Amino acid sequence: ALLIEQLHLKMPEIVKSNLYSREYAEELFEAADTDGDKEKLTKSEFQHALQLHSMLESQAERQPPSASALRMIFVASAIPFIAFGFLDNAIMLVAGEEIDHVFGARLGLTTLASAGLGNLVADVMGVSVANGIEQGVKKVIKTPKLSRYQNTLHVIKMTRLVGSAVGVGFGCLLGLSPLVLTGTFFVPGS
Repeated sequence: ALLIEQLHLKMPEIVKSNLYSREYAEELFEAADTDGDKEKLTKSEFQHALQLHSMLESQAERQPPSASALRMIFVASAIPFIAFGFLDNAIMLVAGEEIDHVFGARLGLTTLASAGLGNLVADVMGVSVANGIEQGVKKVIKTPKLSRYQNTLHVIKMTRLVGSAVGVGFGCLLGLSPLVLTGTFFVPGS
């Protein structure tokens, strides 16, 4: 019991963390107390307790992520791409339209060439604001802390990929709003 109290004083980040409680520490030390004296651990018993703790911690790190963790990873991956898709499409449409009106006839540009130049403007602006969007999302959405092992899992990589793809797709659809707002989304008379 005295050793447990000393451990509480010297290593609160281990014993009092969300993962480890006083009960955990007591069970750990009971398992390591091979001579059964229940008052103190020998040096070899203490080393055994540390080995047990390390083994349990390693097993915990190798657990697959929970469904809620995967949802948070999906959302955190999708949101920046929603913003990027929206900005990319909206800016491309507006810039392409303006390039077509201002330079199209003067330079003999086709509508597709104007759209391509609008895409150039949108991509440059998108890259310029991408870091700010990602930093803003990180402040709002806290992604779960994953172990190195968990970060290598296929399910994590796919969750991020699908989140990003769904996000950019949804963002691009939202980015069509300049066409809807100006009444040019549909062919007139259809």
